[in-house]
Amino acid sequence: MRFLLRVLKWLVLAVVALAAIAFVLPRSHHVERDRVVKVPPERIWPLLADPREWKRWSPWDHKDPDMHITYSGPASGAGAGWSWKSSSQGSGTVRFTQADPPKRLGYTIAFTNMGSSATGEFRLEPVPEGTRIVWAFDSDAGNNPMMRWFGLLLDRMVGADFEAGLARLAIVAGD
Repeated sequence: MRFLLRVLKWLVLAVVALAAIAFVLPRSHHVERDRVVKVPPERIWPLLADPREWKRWSPWDHKDPDMHITYSGPASGAGAGWSWKSSSQGSGTVRFTQADPPKRLGYTIAFTNMGSSATGEFRLEPVPEGTRIVWAFDSDAGNNPMMRWFGLLLDRMVGADFEAGLARLAIVAGD
């Protein structure tokens, strides 16, 4: 019995320590990847600004081809969006908030199963070789200690998906 109490005491101390440490971890997290493609921004823009086109290149659609998607709002640009439900990718919504064709597309994303949201953007920058596509994502963990710990892994997890998505986007755009 004494051994169990000692173990329980150490477990409680470990949980309290992990929660306390979480509050000194970064609250906000930024993930960004880019790729240069040999096509002009005008060829890439429609693949970004139309939610239905994401199915062709999005890394998450390729992870779950059976994902259920419902589109809403206009066909493209600001206000366009969708919601998704997936057994492997969770559920949530995406809404395009800003569209400056063919330069920048801003969006919000809410993850229903995690109770969190974030913002993101695509920037299309003309370069001598064609177009530099930048995909960026910003999240705020707030005061949730678990989300602050999760944020430490975000760049590694989401960054790999962004790289895969940009590679597929380049192919679909005709690079």
